[in-house]
Amino acid sequence: MFKIPQVNLIESEDGYSVEILGRTQLLYREGEKSILIDAEGLAEPAFLIYQDSITRWLPPHDREIISDAAREKIIERVRSALQFYGVEVQII
Repeated sequence: MFKIPQVNLIESEDGYSVEILGRTQLLYREGEKSILIDAEGLAEPAFLIYQDSITRWLPPHDREIISDAAREKIIERVRSALQFYGVEVQII
């Protein structure tokens, strides 16, 4: 289940959120960790997400490398949140 407490912010009851930061980045938060994800907003309500940008958390957790399994989990969570918001997602 999701809620939208403010424009461009989607929060999950599972403890993560996705924030749209304009047309080129998303901010994913999970507990105390966060990561900026490179994305590209498209003309229709859609985003391209560049999965290669999901490699490390932002400081102070930046020494922790994100595994392939964790990357897939993040991508699926971002996809679910954005689809709830009415935005389609394509992964590159």
